[in-house]
Amino acid sequence: MSIIDTIKNAVTGGSPQPQPAAQPTEPSPPDFSTLFTGEAPKAPEPINAQIYNTDPAQLQEQLKSKDFTPQNFGELAARATSGDVAALQELLNTSVQNAVAFATQASANLAENAAIKVGERATTALPQQVKELQVDAILGKSIPGILSNPAFAPQVQNAKLQILRMNPEATPDQIANLTTEYLKQFSTTINPALNIEPTPKQKPAQPVMSLSEFFRRV
Repeated sequence: MSIIDTIKNAVTGGSPQPQPAAQPTEPSPPDFSTLFTGEAPKAPEPINAQIYNTDPAQLQEQLKSKDFTPQNFGELAARATSGDVAALQELLNTSVQNAVAFATQASANLAENAAIKVGERATTALPQQVKELQVDAILGKSIPGILSNPAFAPQVQNAKLQILRMNPEATPDQIANLTTEYLKQFSTTINPALNIEPTPKQKPAQPVMSLSEFFRRV
């Protein structure tokens, strides 16, 4: 025993009693009771969603307010009605040129705005799509065949997407674990209601019965 320990024992009146190590507490399972009742954040806008409303009737209504005739329309029109063919030609050419210039500029603006909009959508949607694929890969390894089974895949995907939207900052592993825990709780809840008892030993696999065969035997 060191001198410092001897002094401490003299002051405290003896050797300190060792404190029991704190036992780690098991985390409580997540509560999924409000998973589908709470308002989840809005899903990212699909990259291929429509950008512009190209309804011909509305487009025609908007074009009615545009005037493509030249500024000296009155002069050219007066000369044209007096038989001046050159004035009529200038009037028509200028009007068409103004319309084409307007359409070209409008098309360029629409294309530029569409490119910006698609880029914004990709920036928002692609990270989530990549995360969804990562979650699917994890679930496919932990529960083989669950995502390829058409009877169960929609339910799993629905739960996964809702969990992902409610927890946008969670990692793929966390989303996969929460989805698996949701399925466990679902199974634990529904099995007693259906009088399904877990068996200690794995029974031999039974041949899969089709729905049509099932209804013929009922």
